[in-house]
Amino acid sequence: MAEKSWKSKIIDMYKSEEYINLLGYYREQGLLHIMKNSRSEDDHSRFIAWLLDTGCDHGMGKEPADYFLRLLMERPLEDSENDLNNGMKTFDEISDDILLGNWVVDIVKCKTQQQTEEGNRIDILLEVSLVSSDEKRLILPIIIENKIYSDLHKSNTKEGEVMQTEDYYNWAIKTYDNSEKYIRPVFVLWLPSKEDNKNDAQHYRKIDYQDFMDYVLDPIMRIKDDSRIIQYARCLSGMGIEGQYIKFLKLKGKKGWNVVLAQTNEEKELLRKFLRSNFDLILEAVKRVDNTEKLKEALNHMKENDFKIKE
Repeated sequence: MAEKSWKSKIIDMYKSEEYINLLGYYREQGLLHIMKNSRSEDDHSRFIAWLLDTGCDHGMGKEPADYFLRLLMERPLEDSENDLNNGMKTFDEISDDILLGNWVVDIVKCKTQQQTEEGNRIDILLEVSLVSSDEKRLILPIIIENKIYSDLHKSNTKEGEVMQTEDYYNWAIKTYDNSEKYIRPVFVLWLPSKEDNKNDAQHYRKIDYQDFMDYVLDPIMRIKDDSRIIQYARCLSGMGIEGQYIKFLKLKGKKGWNVVLAQTNEEKELLRKFLRSNFDLILEAVKRVDNTEKLKEALNHMKENDFKIKE
């Protein structure tokens, strides 16, 4: 039997189960996509605060916060917390007890755009109330700087020009300076991806949106069918496999746009099946559009690793 022409292979792809399933996944766009706000830092911060706040209407209580604390346990500080410790407990010191249930989350209060004395605004402020097995209570403050399209910047303060993250740090250390009531604040720099690592944020743990997907959103979606969470998770990905996605790709090099912030396990598996069944066709298309050895090596590497989507 003669080998099929490329035209026939393309037609077969369009009617394949793998393509139709992937297309169906990308066509179910969430509200942020529809409103073209899927890369708005403020909107993402508001959703994160809503999900982690035990008083909001997601119906999951403290479960999202439990998942989030476990993520922070996996991202230890690159520098020491011994300076300015002032006898306060640190998150790392009690993390084992949290895992073992000796300290449990009771209430989480979240606020966005918390203003410091210098007028800078903290993207997300969490106050996590923890209760010990012997009924002691402490509050763990978590300060989150959320970055998607903007860079860390300096601002003028009474002490001179300082990085915004340093101002947040100084404000929190002063505000929560009470070892009888608080655990030493945790500082988080939330980045678009691991490639966007900003090394000038001392005292900050660094996480990204794929971390949030893997440690918080995906586990929640496996136990709760909530369209709000599902739609949000999908908006973290690209724009689909049709014209919108191509248009979005052209923005990749421009300030403020990342094609993919995170991918769900469902999307990864759909992509894996699609790539596996159409690899030769995709490789040929790549050769015609961008015949670079680096890109071909990347595709062949994926094939050798059973088309696992890069974390």
